[in-house]
Amino acid sequence: MLESDLAASQKVNTDIEFSGALNRAVSHEQNKNFGLLLAMLQQDVLDRKLLVKEPEPGQYSDEISRLNHYPSSDLHTEEYHWQQQNRLSQIINSDDLANAKLWSCLFPPPLSLHNDRFRIGDEVRSNASYETQQRLDKLTYEPIEPDPTKLYDILNTLGEA
Repeated sequence: MLESDLAASQKVNTDIEFSGALNRAVSHEQNKNFGLLLAMLQQDVLDRKLLVKEPEPGQYSDEISRLNHYPSSDLHTEEYHWQQQNRLSQIINSDDLANAKLWSCLFPPPLSLHNDRFRIGDEVRSNASYETQQRLDKLTYEPIEPDPTKLYDILNTLGEA
């Protein structure tokens, strides 16, 4: 019932007649829009076309951040994370699992020890097959610089063919 009332009030706020858009079109310099708005007006209130206002640039992001009550997880470990996890281990050792769950929700651990998406842990590397370890040792993450002269040579050979 509450959601339908909210939807109805939103329809009234964006309706051409009830929002005052038709009245403003007559009384202001927007006389050219009056004919269009009058043509859009229908007798059936439920079937009327609604004018939707364009959202402001930061409107949705501000509203989402305002509604988000949860703490965000960090991408890498800081000194205070170790202290929080030490406190969590003390709570778990005292067999207080309800408070341990609460503590882990209030102070989420970081997502990784290092903020490096290309880093593969030593445990993962040592448990991989020998061929995979050899390929991982050869990998370098340096960007490859394009050589425009080679592209010119390729285009010349295509032009000759």
